[in-house]
Amino acid sequence: MTTPKLGLATFTLRRLDVSLPEMIRAAGNAGFDGIELVHRIHETFDAEAVDRAFEATGLERVGVHVWLHELEADLDGLVAQYGAVGVETFVIPYHPESNFRTTARLHTLVERLNAVGEALDARGCHLLYHPNHWDMVPLFDGSVLGRVPSLRLTDRLPFDGGPVRHLRRVEDELLRRRNRLFDTAFIALGATEDNTVETLLERTPFGVLVREVSPTVAFEVDLTFFHQQGYDPAAVLDLLGDRVRRVHAKDLVRDGYTPGGWPAFVNAGDGEVDFKRAVAAADRNGVEWVLFENGHAVDPLECIRRGHDYLRRYLPAERPPPSPSEAPVHALD
Repeated sequence: MTTPKLGLATFTLRRLDVSLPEMIRAAGNAGFDGIELVHRIHETFDAEAVDRAFEATGLERVGVHVWLHELEADLDGLVAQYGAVGVETFVIPYHPESNFRTTARLHTLVERLNAVGEALDARGCHLLYHPNHWDMVPLFDGSVLGRVPSLRLTDRLPFDGGPVRHLRRVEDELLRRRNRLFDTAFIALGATEDNTVETLLERTPFGVLVREVSPTVAFEVDLTFFHQQGYDPAAVLDLLGDRVRRVHAKDLVRDGYTPGGWPAFVNAGDGEVDFKRAVAAADRNGVEWVLFENGHAVDPLECIRRGHDYLRRYLPAERPPPSPSEAPVHALD
């Protein structure tokens, strides 16, 4: 088992307004081992220029964040686009539909994730799901809400990347605002007081996904969002074991947090997340990548430099390969 490598999520650099090759060079200059791309930041790029930047920096191609509906609409096109620069892992950054808080909606999401996971697996690629903070709020399976059909107009329209895309963004924002009210009500009623890892799997949307998605779907766990919802990130990693392939590492301060809203992300080491324990848990559970991220960075270049230096101290030294005497012996047929 190898030690986790330290990578960078390009979402941290989104405010620089530079090309993808320039982002790759910035990550290399900061000392990272690899970089994870974000499709919505760089939907078009020059594959040859990107490849040259990877070769010049020696960075590994970790993966790319792509919305679920985009993979469903153009899976082969996205596989070809990112395959041209050596990216074979696709990560669903989150899915607002899970905010409905009902098992009926979640079962539909499970079916969609499984279908995309199996399609990617057949093409030699991989699918990960990245839960957000609302995935950890206990399910509300009320007798009325569970039977309410989706009111999203865009669910009934073909996705063409044009006007429908903009309408979907408006509808998603309206749904987020509505579900924020639900989150506030659940927390006010004490619905999230029992934040043990066992409860995480038994009573939350994330638990449904862990139990029901197929082996073709793994997870990219964000340490911040589990900490934000009152769970111990290290305990979560120990519970999920090899279901987790990567972790996102960003820091936060929960003071002033509004239920259902975004927390205040800060530079690594300035917040509350216990990265020493979390990275140790990632190491013992075979996590491949620890990916630094801070989408709220005021000075992105200084932020990634500090993030690299802070997190690197917690990564264990690379393990040497096993000697021949330690390698497993297989009986010959």
